Amino acid sequence: MDTFGQEPAEYLERIAELSNLIAPDMVLVSNEVNGAYVSGALSRLQMPHVVNFGNHEVSGHEEWYGNAVSMIDFGPDLGILNLSHAWHGDISHAYALLESRVKTACKIINAYEHDAPVEAMLDRYRIPFLHEAHGPNPKVTQIGSTPTQRAGKANSESFRVVRFEGCRPVSFTYAGDKAAPIPLARHEISPMRLTFSPANDGSQRTVTARVDNDWQQDFPNSRVTFVLPNGEYKVNRGRIESAIVSDDSRFVVLTVRFDIPAKSSTIVAASAR
Repeated sequence: MDTFGQEPAEYLERIAELSNLIAPDMVLVSNEVNGAYVSGALSRLQMPHVVNFGNHEVSGHEEWYGNAVSMIDFGPDLGILNLSHAWHGDISHAYALLESRVKTACKIINAYEHDAPVEAMLDRYRIPFLHEAHGPNPKVTQIGSTPTQRAGKANSESFRVVRFEGCRPVSFTYAGDKAAPIPLARHEISPMRLTFSPANDGSQRTVTARVDNDWQQDFPNSRVTFVLPNGEYKVNRGRIESAIVSDDSRFVVLTVRFDIPAKSSTIVAASAR
């Protein structure tokens, strides 16, 4: 993502806002630069995120994101090996971490380089997915006998939504393309936009969320969060995932899951029962 200063940090913040709407279980970020800017840009992200720092890194990122080689457990069945080193160096620690999770059903890798050892690592530990941001074409390809699906970063103005069935990645490109990521130019208006009417500030018992999606891509099971006066609510589409009452009992935070079709405008309205 190459976040080294204010301008790219604002771009990364836009991706975080889109991620909150698309609502993945986790965000993987590869080949970052400045841990302080990255931490600030992702501070509003509403799900876990894993970041590695690559060939342009600024020293000190460990103060923000921990060890350069680490294993992140996401529940009992998923482990993410996060590697901020090149593969041609000493990666004994990476092997040790994978070995320590040998009973973890699904292990994936978030690295900044593409050329992980195939037989000794990808095949041995049956890695289904490798995310990287510094490899050559083809950016989307399969490796080894597992096989391992590699889906790399095409540039610093795009992102991917990777969907799994169990431990198998089944979707990782834009609108069914063979390799393309989801395009998001640094200075364009976001192709997907969320607006509330009236203000989503806890003062109104009826609030409408409008999502305009200019992309040729569906986003099923997306998420919008309403802040409303405490009470019982219904929605006109989707399903209420949770309703959490504030500590002072004045408000309720209502989370709604719904589908965003390609090339569409979608209205989700929350109103008091």
